[in-house]
Amino acid sequence: MRVMRVVGYGTFITRRLWKQHPTRQVCWVLGHRRVYDPRFAPFPFAIKSADSSFLGILFPATESELERLDYYEGVDSGLYYRKTCTVRLAGTNQIESAWIYLPTEKTSSRPGFPWTDTVDLWMIDVILKDPELRSLFKEFIGQP
Repeated sequence: MRVMRVVGYGTFITRRLWKQHPTRQVCWVLGHRRVYDPRFAPFPFAIKSADSSFLGILFPATESELERLDYYEGVDSGLYYRKTCTVRLAGTNQIESAWIYLPTEKTSSRPGFPWTDTVDLWMIDVILKDPELRSLFKEFIGQP
């Protein structure tokens, strides 16, 4: 059974998809930023941004788990696509490769897409207001 790594940065975190994986780790997603506007969608998006990074949770996934995550993220319906990205494990200089879900051009070209979120509203409005996430992932405190 081949195991890959996936970055959770939105609902994978808040819906606790990482809980079944004790080897989960906080990581910096390099070359991307997280954008969110609840008027556009009730979840965030990661977009490429060369000089940016944001915190997420890295966890393992088997091929069958990736298929379920693809379904959850609406890959077949054209909402997101999965690609590899570079992450740095929080508190270290260790660089790794992981899967991440990014919005398709169809999604990101819709009027109102939250391109202007430069302060990581998902971290501020959702993650940091969750007591369990604040206590388990101390790296999130003080962010963005």
